[in-house]
Amino acid sequence: MFKIFKKKKKVEEVVEVFDPEKLNNLSDKKTEHSGVEADNIERQQVESEHSFNSNATLPEVCESLTAFMNKNGIELDFSSARGLISAMGTTRLVFLKHPNTELIRKFIQVLSEFFKIGNYYENSSTLWKTTTDVLLAYKNGEYKKSNVLNAIMAGKKDPNNILFTTLFNVYPSSFTYFDDFMNYVKNPISSTGVYISSGKGNKGKGQFLEMPKNLWFFMVLSEEFDQPLSKSITDYAMVINLGMREVEPHYDIFGNDKLMSFNQFLRKINVAADEHFLNEDLWKKIDRFEDFMDLKTDFSIGNKAACQLEEYTAAYIACGGEEKDAVDSVLTNKLLPMANSVFDFKEDTEERNTAAFLDKTFGEDNCIYAQKELDRMKSR
Repeated sequence: MFKIFKKKKKVEEVVEVFDPEKLNNLSDKKTEHSGVEADNIERQQVESEHSFNSNATLPEVCESLTAFMNKNGIELDFSSARGLISAMGTTRLVFLKHPNTELIRKFIQVLSEFFKIGNYYENSSTLWKTTTDVLLAYKNGEYKKSNVLNAIMAGKKDPNNILFTTLFNVYPSSFTYFDDFMNYVKNPISSTGVYISSGKGNKGKGQFLEMPKNLWFFMVLSEEFDQPLSKSITDYAMVINLGMREVEPHYDIFGNDKLMSFNQFLRKINVAADEHFLNEDLWKKIDRFEDFMDLKTDFSIGNKAACQLEEYTAAYIACGGEEKDAVDSVLTNKLLPMANSVFDFKEDTEERNTAAFLDKTFGEDNCIYAQKELDRMKSR
């Protein structure tokens, strides 16, 4: 059985702060960053002022999101909408999965419009090695900002906005360029940041770039990557399988009139954590899942992951979901990816079959999405 122990983290004081606006030859022009297309930021400038709806609730945000997606030609199921909003209330690192990568690109575009922000995406490169590779490209004698750096700067400029940046074509096996960003993911509210080099060749530790507190990282795996995510990632990330399909746009449907500010969103998530709890019987079933997996391999739910289980399920219920659906969702989007990082479900035996255990423990009708995800993991 896991227990939760909350610890305070030490924050190092950093004196030299990097100001990307003052870097010589730093260009705002559209660029190919590490050989990939950068989004046309000039066409989608982040708005400094939004009309936030102070009365909006989490269920209304989920309903507005599904309606807004439908308006723009994407039918998104409610469980995915609740899962995404709950994941954003749980962690700053979210992996988005769907068989059709182009549909995910469209989803990200529409989601940017929903939050009234620019579409800050980059296609990651196998050439990336350092933080600076993600943030800057040196080409033809000048530095150019990537969309990731543009998102960071937008977050610092407009701290009330909910912002995200998306990396496509991600190979987690060569994820070293994200190491510094993981410190932010682990503790986003503290004064964390990354080091960025301003020298040609990206040599040296460089200067400190403070991260805004209102930024999320969305990741979309390369279609060629067919391995489980590592434990170092699944311990901190949520993995959302998007239930969606392309449909005809319906322009007569209203836009997003339930826009929340960043601080308002955090308050709603904190209230959810105080007001919504899984019953003791369901937690005992999650404990049994941990014990079941530990018999197969060295598996445990650590303190951070345990906190995320509580935060995610509370947010999911606050978004209008039922307890049993919250458990199915957290099995699908957190516990199974964690287990798969240390155990290949293709090695399931008849005596210790995970699918049979889920049905017996949680009920056949209570883990539908989890069973589908388990099937996907076995067929990988």
